[in-house]
Amino acid sequence: MASIVQWNLRSFTKRRAELQILLKRDPAVVCLQETFAKEDIKLKYYTSYNSFATNVAGRACGGVSVLVKNRTPQSQVAIATPLQAVAVRVTLHKTVTICSIYCPPSEPLDINDLESLYLQLPQPAFLVGDFNAHNVMWGGDANDKKGDDLEEFIDRNNLCPLNDGSYTYIHPGNGAKTAIDLSLCHPGLFLDYEWQREDDLHTSDHFPIFINSKIPLPVESTPKWKLRRANWALFSHLCEQEIVAENFENSDDPIELFTDILHNIADRTVPKTNPQPKKANRPWFNSEVQDAVRERKRTQRHFEHNPTPANHENLKLFRAKSRRVIKENKKRSWHDYVSQMNSSSSVKKTWDIIRKISGKGVGSAVSHLVKDGNTVTEHKDISNHLGESFAKNSSSEHYSPKFKKFKRQEEKKHLNFKSKKLEKYNRKFSLK
Repeated sequence: MASIVQWNLRSFTKRRAELQILLKRDPAVVCLQETFAKEDIKLKYYTSYNSFATNVAGRACGGVSVLVKNRTPQSQVAIATPLQAVAVRVTLHKTVTICSIYCPPSEPLDINDLESLYLQLPQPAFLVGDFNAHNVMWGGDANDKKGDDLEEFIDRNNLCPLNDGSYTYIHPGNGAKTAIDLSLCHPGLFLDYEWQREDDLHTSDHFPIFINSKIPLPVESTPKWKLRRANWALFSHLCEQEIVAENFENSDDPIELFTDILHNIADRTVPKTNPQPKKANRPWFNSEVQDAVRERKRTQRHFEHNPTPANHENLKLFRAKSRRVIKENKKRSWHDYVSQMNSSSSVKKTWDIIRKISGKGVGSAVSHLVKDGNTVTEHKDISNHLGESFAKNSSSEHYSPKFKKFKRQEEKKHLNFKSKKLEKYNRKFSLK
C-alpha cells in the first residue's frame, strides 16, 4: 500500500532520527511543515522538494517540504504564491498532486491566496498541512476566524476533509488538545484513502498523520530465479517422480500440464528474488532504542490523559532520554564498525556504512516524462514511450549512407548465396 505522511515536525535537524523511525514504514510521500531548514533536505532513497522561510533577522522559520520515494514517478509543480507551500505531482495507483502547506498562527489566512494556490494544482489533488485554523468541522472545540474562512474555502471548492475528528496537536505547556493539521482532498480521492493519526508525537507537539491508500500499487518488479542457489538434486528427483507418462494420458492440453508441473517444481526448489525494493536499514535502531521510545510513548499517554505539571516534566525527561539513547546508539554503531576496519577494508564499503548510519544518500528519482510538450505520468505509458524511443534510436534509419550501402550489398550477397544453395539442392533432388 502507498501511504502519504504529513507532519509538523518542528525542526528537521532536531527530529531527523524520529523521522527516520517513521520512514521504516516506507511511505511513498512525506509532507513536512516547520522544517526550519535553509537548504534542501537530504534523506536516503528520497528526493526532496522544499520551500524555505526566514524571519526579519534572517533566521530560518516555518518552511515546508515534500519528500518522494525515488522509485515513485514524480515531477514538481511550479506554483506562484505568497503562502508557504510546495507541490509535487506523483504517480501512485493514479497520478495525484500533493501540496504541503504551513500557515503561521501569527499571520491571517488570506482565502484569495489559498484559492489561487489550489487553482494552480493539477487535479486530483491533496492539500495537507498545518493551517492553525480551529473549527468543530474537523475536531476543534470552537470556531475562529481562520476556521470559518477555511470552511468557506472547502465548501466553495468541494473539497473533502479526511480528518476523523481526532486532535492533532498538544500544547507543550498546558496539554490543551486541538485539531489544526488538516488533510483535504479532491472528491475523486476521498474513497481511495483512509486517514490515521499516529499515537506518538515523536518529540514534536504535532502528531504525524498517515493517509493510507486502500488500493494496492502494481508490483514494481518481476521476481527472478536464483539459479545459483537452486537445489538441483531435489529438482531432478521431483521431475522423475511427477513428470511421468501416465500423468499426461487423459490431459486435454499436455503442454500446459507439463508447464504447470515444471513451474510448481521450480517454485519448491529454486528461490526467487524479492519483487519489493529493499527497505532502508537503520543499524542503530536496536532493542535499547525501542525500549526508550516505548517508555516515551507511555509517559506521553499519561500526559494526554492527565496534563499535570508533574506529568509534563516526566514527559520532557523521557523525551530527552530517548534522544540521548538514539544519539548514543548512532555513535556506538559507528564505533563498532570502525573497530573492525583494517588496511583491506574497501572504500566503497566504508562510505556505504557512513551513509547508512547518517541516513543520507544520493539517489536518482524516477521523473515523469515530457513528450511533445505533454507530461507522461502513468507507469505503463512511461514504459511504452521509453520502449518507442529505444526502438527508434536503434533503428536502421540512423545508419550512415555508407553503412546502409554496405548493408544492402551484404544482404544481396546473402540472398544470392541462399538462392544458389537452393538451386543446388533442387537439382540434386530432381536427379534422384
